[in-house]
Amino acid sequence: MRSGSVPGEPLTTGLLRAVAGAALFALLAAGLGEGAAAYAGAALLAGFGLLWASGRPRRLLGEPLVPLLADACAVSLLVLGTGGPGSPLLPLYFLAALGLVRAGETWRQVAGGGALVGGFLAAAWPVPAPALLGAGMLAAFCCGAAALGRELRGLSGRGRELAARAAEERELAGRLAALGERLGPVLGMLEPERVLEWAAGTARDLCGAAYAHAVLLDGNVHRTSMGGDFPACPTWWHPAVQELVLRGARGGETVRRPGLEVHGLEGFIAVPVEAPGGGALVVGGGRFGEVEERLLRALAGQLCAALQDGGGAPGGRDAVTGLPNRASLHRVLRKELAYGGAAGVVSLRLGGLEDYARSQGMALSEALVRRIAGRLAGRHRAFRYGVDEFCLLVRGADEDRARGVARWALDVVREVAGDLEASAGYAVSSGGARGPEELLALARRPLPEGGGEARRGLEVEVREVVEALHEAASVRDPELGEHMREVSRIARRVGERLGLSPQELEALTYGALLHDIGKLGVPDAILNKPSALSPREYEAVKRHTEHGARILRRVRALSEAMLAVRHHHERFDGAGYPDGLQGADIPLLARIVFVADAFDSMTRSRPYRGGASRREALREIAHNSGSQFDPRVVDALFEVMEELGRRRSASA
Repeated sequence: MRSGSVPGEPLTTGLLRAVAGAALFALLAAGLGEGAAAYAGAALLAGFGLLWASGRPRRLLGEPLVPLLADACAVSLLVLGTGGPGSPLLPLYFLAALGLVRAGETWRQVAGGGALVGGFLAAAWPVPAPALLGAGMLAAFCCGAAALGRELRGLSGRGRELAARAAEERELAGRLAALGERLGPVLGMLEPERVLEWAAGTARDLCGAAYAHAVLLDGNVHRTSMGGDFPACPTWWHPAVQELVLRGARGGETVRRPGLEVHGLEGFIAVPVEAPGGGALVVGGGRFGEVEERLLRALAGQLCAALQDGGGAPGGRDAVTGLPNRASLHRVLRKELAYGGAAGVVSLRLGGLEDYARSQGMALSEALVRRIAGRLAGRHRAFRYGVDEFCLLVRGADEDRARGVARWALDVVREVAGDLEASAGYAVSSGGARGPEELLALARRPLPEGGGEARRGLEVEVREVVEALHEAASVRDPELGEHMREVSRIARRVGERLGLSPQELEALTYGALLHDIGKLGVPDAILNKPSALSPREYEAVKRHTEHGARILRRVRALSEAMLAVRHHHERFDGAGYPDGLQGADIPLLARIVFVADAFDSMTRSRPYRGGASRREALREIAHNSGSQFDPRVVDALFEVMEELGRRRSASA
């Protein structure tokens, strides 16, 4: 008679008891005993078994001590009714004592064992000496069963713990695998600052923390992610955070500070990032154990791999080809020219790529671009500068070598994609005499085959195209045309103050003159609306930068002007549109046009409002210097306006 069934076994154990009770009835009827107590014990055993099989009442049967007490009572009645000390059923006490194995806590075992021993003494006491001896043996057996039960409970608990750990490990392995598969390749496409931003946010989410900080000591690059409102942010400059970062980065081991409190956040952990110069991931505001440490170490490994992959692409990578992108070229070129050595840039354009994509499909078009990229990157440091353009950086190049690389690039396109027309240009810097913008502008303006006369003819044609486009805007909206003309004048003066080359000034003049050409695609009802625009209307207006770039992209000689048109609403802090570029990643010409556009817009009177004074406009622009506008361009605008003011005073 096993007692103390667990949930899920009531039917089996209950039926066994019922069958045992029925069998005892049969034995009693066959002459085993005639006492009413014996029949009562068999009935108790069978009845309790049926109750147990039905599971009712559940609350009572859910207590492990109940079957032990029921067994002790049933056995005692059976023994009393079948001869007491001489009963052949005395061994049933030992069988019932096996229920102590599953009785649960110690107090239940003591109560159940006491009931069995007490019942044995009551049934066998008429013969004291054997009763005491048997009770002692039964008590020893109960102790053994209880000890076995405790050991089995310990093993069961450890088994459940191991099962939970195994499930936790499986979940952890799955999360880490997903982290590597889904995000590892993407991280190689991002610039380091964005990789750190991703790492900080992911670390906070993975650990359920309130605060996370990702730091690279080389260059002091860091990003913070916080959830919730806090009186102050424990940034990199906080001494406690610095200590965590430096200990983690320099020591190469996990640093735990469960009792550390910084600005209301308690509990911190830091893991090292094995990047050049060292780094660390710091997480705070929670309890962090082994699982969180393993997650953070895996994340640090992904972060390190992404940073290593992005070493040759400091501005990120192109998602299609895997080559460093436009922002990377600008950063790499600035660093190369800062050393004062000679560097050459070759620009390669693919003509008809859009037509190819429409006829053959985007998948084949991207595969073709990848093949060309692979050939180019096999011999030179290649960048994808635009949808249909690659740039090659040639170190230590002179005119002859750069020209040779340009011809080789054209041959590559003919071999890989003979149906596409291609053009190439080049420019060389010696001794740092040319800045990155001028070098790229020259490289992206391929010289015609016919020489100087053909070039002069091309310049005339380009100027005529620009004037025709401006005239179209003026016919549509005379006020718009006048605004575009004035922005061009201001932008050129600012460009001269900044020391731009003649080629850059020409591109700046054209870009500023056509900066709002995309507004031809915006309905008049939106452009001339005197009241505030709705969110949908504002989005329509914002798309004018992309419309303008699409209009100019077919005119190769206006490539630099096209960039100024597309990006003249990018903010210096990265909060602008359409691409969210930041700082020096925004083309310089676009930064100049942005300031000139803002100044003229503020000072220009409208039918629904008067214009601000020059002083008010300059004050507003100065207020947004460094956030909305490039400070260097703002300073140049102030110098231009001061000079114009002096001229007016002198003429007066």
